[in-house]
Amino acid sequence: MKGEIKMKTLFLFLASSVLASDIVIYNPNDSLVVNQVIQYSVSVHTPDYNSIINKVINPDMSIVKNINRLYWKVSGKQVIEMNVIEKQIINTYISNQNELRKDIDNSDKLSKSVFLVIFDQINSLRVKAGLAAITLEQFKQAVKDKYNNL
Repeated sequence: MKGEIKMKTLFLFLASSVLASDIVIYNPNDSLVVNQVIQYSVSVHTPDYNSIINKVINPDMSIVKNINRLYWKVSGKQVIEMNVIEKQIINTYISNQNELRKDIDNSDKLSKSVFLVIFDQINSLRVKAGLAAITLEQFKQAVKDKYNNL
């Protein structure tokens, strides 16, 4: 009986160890950099990620261990560093997002709240319709374009 309990405990330990993996999730349709890494999780329960198609299980992370995660992408089943042009795209996007936040921060509180609620609602509806969410920058540009065409 005691031996049976020990075997069951060992089996459960081994089974949970086998199912725990590092996972990288990437977006093959990213509008900035194709296959950009969007999530890196360490020692997760692998079956929880079965429904996710664009993932790499237990990738060799030594290639990117000293690289900022913003600059990771997937090539085949490897996580690699983005090239210089891709990094510039990411840096420009971040810079633009920071400028946009400053613009929004300079507006009055009510206008900013309405603007952000509308933005969130649009993205919620887009995702429910199976479309990609838009960035805050894209939304702001659309508002500016509409304003300029009135």
